[in-house]
Amino acid sequence: MLHIAPEAELKRWFFAEGVQLQVDYLTLDASGEAGGLTQDVCALALPSESVDIVICHRVLEHVLDDRTALCEIHRVLRPGGFLNVSVPQSMQMEHSNEWVIPDLTQHGHVRQYGRDFEQRLKAAGFEVATEYCLLNRSTEEHVADGTYPMRLYTCTKPKGEGS
Repeated sequence: MLHIAPEAELKRWFFAEGVQLQVDYLTLDASGEAGGLTQDVCALALPSESVDIVICHRVLEHVLDDRTALCEIHRVLRPGGFLNVSVPQSMQMEHSNEWVIPDLTQHGHVRQYGRDFEQRLKAAGFEVATEYCLLNRSTEEHVADGTYPMRLYTCTKPKGEGS
């Protein structure tokens, strides 16, 4: 399993439970601040088809070339493997709004995703399923758990497909 820019709480949980779950857990962060692998998600130094699961939450809005990043994630996934991904989305916008430079008032985001995010995932070669569990939670549940109302996407690399 590869976790890109891991959330601290989830990272702690995987390190604590990984042996019992029989999961080899790798983390990746371009800054090197989170430990683990220090790599650019647009140029992963991992073998093709070497990872079963990739977790990537609230990362791609910081990546200048998100399409290349998605293609790299697709490349390192084994056929049948999946990517669990989320981004902040403005569903009232048909198309994502690309910015030329990181917007420091928006936590360094380089785009605002619209409804076309699912198409970006499909263009990288994934079969896409949308998860609505976080949209169905109450405000109180979000506050208690530190979550956000957002869509989650489970993206599968089709079996029988090589890189």
